[in-house]
Amino acid sequence: MTLAELKTLVETMQNLPCVMTQLEEVQAVLQTVEEFQGRAQELVNDRDWRRDSPPPEQLQTLLEQGGKLPVVVPECSLLQGLKEQGHWLAEVRRTLGTEGGERQEVTLDVLRNLMEAGCNVPQSVSVETAMAELQELLTIAERWEEKAQICLEQRQKHPLSTLEAIVNEAQLIPVKLPNILALQGCLTRARAWVTDLEEIQNGEHYPCLDDLEGLVAIGRDLPVFMAELRQLELQVASAHSWRDKASKTFLKKSSPHSLLEVLCPCAKRRERREETELLDEPLDDSDTNTLGLSAQDLRDPAAIVMAFKEGEHQEKEALLRLQKANMCKTGLNATSRKEDKENGRWEDSMETDSSSHSENSVKENGNHTCTTPPQSVCVCASQPRTPQLRCHLCKDWFHGGCVPFPSLLPSSGPPVNPLCWWDWDSRFLCPRCQRSRRPRLETILALLVALQRLPVRLPEGEALQCLTERAITWQGRAKEALETPELQTALERLQELKETLRYEKEKEQDVKKGTEGSSVIVLSDSEGGEGRGRSHRSDRFT
Repeated sequence: MTLAELKTLVETMQNLPCVMTQLEEVQAVLQTVEEFQGRAQELVNDRDWRRDSPPPEQLQTLLEQGGKLPVVVPECSLLQGLKEQGHWLAEVRRTLGTEGGERQEVTLDVLRNLMEAGCNVPQSVSVETAMAELQELLTIAERWEEKAQICLEQRQKHPLSTLEAIVNEAQLIPVKLPNILALQGCLTRARAWVTDLEEIQNGEHYPCLDDLEGLVAIGRDLPVFMAELRQLELQVASAHSWRDKASKTFLKKSSPHSLLEVLCPCAKRRERREETELLDEPLDDSDTNTLGLSAQDLRDPAAIVMAFKEGEHQEKEALLRLQKANMCKTGLNATSRKEDKENGRWEDSMETDSSSHSENSVKENGNHTCTTPPQSVCVCASQPRTPQLRCHLCKDWFHGGCVPFPSLLPSSGPPVNPLCWWDWDSRFLCPRCQRSRRPRLETILALLVALQRLPVRLPEGEALQCLTERAITWQGRAKEALETPELQTALERLQELKETLRYEKEKEQDVKKGTEGSSVIVLSDSEGGEGRGRSHRSDRFT
């Protein structure tokens, strides 16, 4: 029964010509309903939801009383809507922090959900006011989030100060913005990047190329414009250009080695090569194993110089051990050597010269006896066979078909007399010993001059400096040896012999030219002249 039907029932009972005892009970119910309506209207008309919002207990009590009434009261639906409004407004107050207590974390999704829920509750002035505040906050937050997204997309990098101002202003908004947080993280990394750069630039030595490459890689990923980054990129590019130029100077075409490997002593690789040949294991020639230093030690110039000196000493010792081991390899057997000598093959002379020289060099470092059986030789690791060459440095044997034959005459420079055996370049270096080109010292000095202009440290540069110092030291010792009286006398005798050979060759050429001039046939019209011509010609060819 509705309230209108109840009132109609009371009026009808009052107009009846009889007395009904139930009239008082019905009137009491109507009075109770009207009192309930009064209390409900009082709560409904109270719109100051921030200060005088009814407590949820009071609303719940009224709703329970309205549910017990035998009449459907319209104010019950209003009370239910007011209850829903109360829950929604309480959630808004907790979100916006308009009431005491700890503010909860507000995100864009929370604001959007509140806006959607606010559209479903009964509208009132309080709801409209709260919706307006939520909409304003959501608009501002989305605007700052879009601005941060533009900064993160790196379409146009902004200075550090501009991004700091954006983050500081966005932090005043009581909303958690993911793009602002990401931008704040980028700013933190940018400040750390600047700090690392200052530490590297203020160090005792020039910064290492690996450190600068790491800084450049990090700086390029940051959505922050830093003027120092462009300078670092130029320094790294100049260092790479120097390394490429040095690589073209030293490395052969399609070389399997790196520049640092060919510049450093190869003592450790020689020892590992002998071990891996026995174990059939691959050889590790990485840069970190070149000098026995870690990546961190390669940043210390003193450590590189000490390791280079130690590696140079170890290289000499390893080379002597390798020569001693290779001298025990028999090479060709006696039969093949005899056949080679009978056939007059030139490689036997090279082998004999290398063998006598190597035996003397090894005997100077101690006597030894070779009792090992024949071993495999050459890069192909097979048995000896003719023709084969012996390396001038490691004394190992190599098949002529597996390695390129050396040229007796130099390919560059002024022509020499092929009759002078001391002008022949008969030394053979195997591919293992000659791993790179051998540029002139002037070219290396030009590389060092260019290296001094670089504000960057490279391990290859320090290795090249050590190698150049080693070459200059050897050059000084060689000059001292050449200035000894014994060598000066020998060089003078060689020069006299060269002049004698040149004189004899010129004399032979003059005689040959004179002989060709005297053998000219003279033709004449007379028979006597013709006969004399034939007689002269027959005398010359008899």
